[in-house]
Amino acid sequence: MIDEAVTTIFARTGSLDLTKRFGQAIIESKTIERLSVNEETFIQSWEFFKRMGSVGLSFTDSTSAVLMKKKETNTIFTFDEHFKRLGFNTVP
Repeated sequence: MIDEAVTTIFARTGSLDLTKRFGQAIIESKTIERLSVNEETFIQSWEFFKRMGSVGLSFTDSTSAVLMKKKETNTIFTFDEHFKRLGFNTVP
């Protein structure tokens, strides 16, 4: 999720300039598909979080997992190890 990526970059670097450049690059990218969360996805994410939160998922991560399943995407760029336990391929 873009919100988590931007937040992580800012938290790890403390650089607002770097964070803004990274966020803008994602927003302007022609190869990154941005998905919106509608009410149905929000409820599905909440139910997923209640079931799977014990593996260390945040609500944002739960939303990512639900969106990935809807899009039939199995690979995620993340440093969060729990996505592997959910059966996703992770990069790096």
